[in-house]
Amino acid sequence: MGSCGSSASNADEAKAAAQPLMEEDKQSKKQEEAAIKMQAATRGNAARKSAKEKKEADDLEEKSRVKAATTMQAFFRGKTTRSAAEEDQKRAVAATKMQAAARGKKEREEAAEMRAAQRI
Repeated sequence: MGSCGSSASNADEAKAAAQPLMEEDKQSKKQEEAAIKMQAATRGNAARKSAKEKKEADDLEEKSRVKAATTMQAFFRGKTTRSAAEEDQKRAVAATKMQAAARGKKEREEAAEMRAAQRI
């Protein structure tokens, strides 16, 4: 009976010794799960921050492209408008010269007719 009593006692001792280890394992597992959650939260925050910064950089780049395109369009429109205005000015000057030439010719013809009429 001594051996039976001692094996029960040994089992109880082993169980008692294993109890703190199990508690320690549970605690360690909880700490590991908490660490994983914290790491996931940190990675999530970093990913959101990185995505926000990328979006801001993309927005800034898009604004720069739009500004450059607007500047080029304004330059082209201005040049086209100035060119058209210069062309209109040249046409107006040419029309004035043609009108002056036509009036001069008409006046000379009328003067010639008046001289011819006076001779008669």
